[in-house]
Amino acid sequence: MFVVSSWSGYASISSQANEYLRKARVFFSRGSLIEARDYYLRARKIEPESADIQQAGQEIETAIKKKTDELQRQAEFFLNAKNVPEAEKILKQLLVLSPDNGFGKEKLAEVRKINEQIDEYLNKGIVVDPSSGRSHDIDLYSAISLLNRARGFYDNGDRVKALELVEQVLKREPGNKIALELKDKILHVNRIQEFIDSAETAFQQGKMRDSIDSLNRLIQELPDRHEFLLLRAKAHLKLNQHQEAKRDFWAYFAIYPDQRKVLFPYFSELYYDMNRYDLAMGFAKDSQTGENYQTLSFQYHSMFRFYVFEYIVLMVVMLVIPVIIYIAYCRFDHLVTRFPPGKFNLGTQLLLSMLISGPEKYLPLLIEVARSLNTPWLNYYAGICLFRVGQIEGAQRFLAYSFSNGYIAGRAYYFFGLTRKLLGQENSEHDFDASIVASMAKNTRGWHPKFMKRIEREILSGYSKVQDLETYEGMAWHLVAAQVGENS
Repeated sequence: MFVVSSWSGYASISSQANEYLRKARVFFSRGSLIEARDYYLRARKIEPESADIQQAGQEIETAIKKKTDELQRQAEFFLNAKNVPEAEKILKQLLVLSPDNGFGKEKLAEVRKINEQIDEYLNKGIVVDPSSGRSHDIDLYSAISLLNRARGFYDNGDRVKALELVEQVLKREPGNKIALELKDKILHVNRIQEFIDSAETAFQQGKMRDSIDSLNRLIQELPDRHEFLLLRAKAHLKLNQHQEAKRDFWAYFAIYPDQRKVLFPYFSELYYDMNRYDLAMGFAKDSQTGENYQTLSFQYHSMFRFYVFEYIVLMVVMLVIPVIIYIAYCRFDHLVTRFPPGKFNLGTQLLLSMLISGPEKYLPLLIEVARSLNTPWLNYYAGICLFRVGQIEGAQRFLAYSFSNGYIAGRAYYFFGLTRKLLGQENSEHDFDASIVASMAKNTRGWHPKFMKRIEREILSGYSKVQDLETYEGMAWHLVAAQVGENS
């Protein structure tokens, strides 16, 4: 919409010119430049010298020039876009507004020539779908016959001939969209076929990495071709890329769960290589049908690898048992000689008495067993039992053979020193000193039952008279009393 700056001074011109100028102003304000220009020319014809009319004419011509330039740009745009009908409409508007416009005349002639050529193509049966937006594109009409032939060759599998025809179209019309799309489609299929050939050839030749590279592209290009997924899984398996192979095998199995015969042998091989021998055994045989997917040798080998620790233990046991039997056989005679069956019965009774009431009631039995076994603990126990009943000399003999047990040595030396003291023998102080040293040594703990402590406390209360810390005997007494539970 054009706006008139100001037209005034109508009183200085004739009424007829004034009326034409007023109408020119009205049409100009409405944007009707042709009518505004028509009334302006009428006014100028009556009053050619009028300054107001000349000013109005300048504004109208300026607006017409601006509109003409705009229509020319629009026409160029539609012509470049091959929108001939719209360009023709704009060019006609341009020539109505500016009948002498050279650009409009030239381009309108070109448009009419294009329409004539299109009519000729239509008469020959070559039609362009209007929805394509190029129904007035001459280059497209000239290329349609070649493209139709190219599609025919492509549909019949002759991609070489189809590509030749497409190249002819693109040589004359490099921007032909239909030709470019068909060319891309042909090249895409050729590229995929090249990948397929490359993948299969590399796999057969043992070039697994090259095969995987080609298969990656194929799977990306053709995600519905699942056979490439299986082939890639096999290639990963041959490269010992177990995680990648497992991912592809399971992805394929999720799509084709009925392909047990195809997949289970690979699963068993895969899990065997991954040291999952339990799963390798599971996939080597169908638990439902009992069908073997791997050889019995493979299954037994998997079983051995899975239970290898148990087999080793079993072999060790089988080797050790004969050795044990042999040693037992060799030592049996010595055992019977040292501890005959009759004494074994006595030893059993002694053990029961020790656990229930203490063996002091079975002192002869204890002495006999202690002499037979000659162990420090039994010698010590027999010694303190004899000590308690007053058999000092007998107690001394047994106590003398109990010093080798580090846990009871401190008490044994003390009670042995008491026997020497009571019998009037020398070196009792030496025994008390040894008791102190043994009691303060770091010894391994042993069995110190309550009935033994009871006997030891009775001896301490009945025979130990020296308890001061100024003597070895007194210090030894305090250490032994601490072990048996006596307060110092």
